[in-house]
Amino acid sequence: MTSDKSPTTDELRERVEATREELGRTVAALTAKTNVKGRLMDRAGRAGAKAHGAASRIGELVREKTPEPARDKAVKAAGRIRLQAVHAGRLARAKAPAVRARAGRSARAARAHRAPLLGAAMGVLLLVRRARRRRG
Repeated sequence: MTSDKSPTTDELRERVEATREELGRTVAALTAKTNVKGRLMDRAGRAGAKAHGAASRIGELVREKTPEPARDKAVKAAGRIRLQAVHAGRLARAKAPAVRARAGRSARAARAHRAPLLGAAMGVLLLVRRARRRRG
């Protein structure tokens, strides 16, 4: 410093730079506090990782405590179920076009014959009501 106690240009620059850095840190901290979505996402990520770790530990414990024959049976059953699911999926894919076509034909026929279908439905409804009245 000089003798009249006024700061030099370099000292002023250092103070300004320090103030800028402190202001930057303050703004970053305030921004982080107001970023609710980011904080929630971070918290959810930590909770998910914690749950995944707990599930892994539990799975390992179950594997350790389960007797070998039971594990073998479970693996075989899971394999059979997987094969049955694949087979069911293939059947569904194979049958889907025919079922869709049949449903389309039925819908077109129902639209073409609305009046007779409505009449038949009304007749059935009247018969059901009459039968209930006789019983009750």
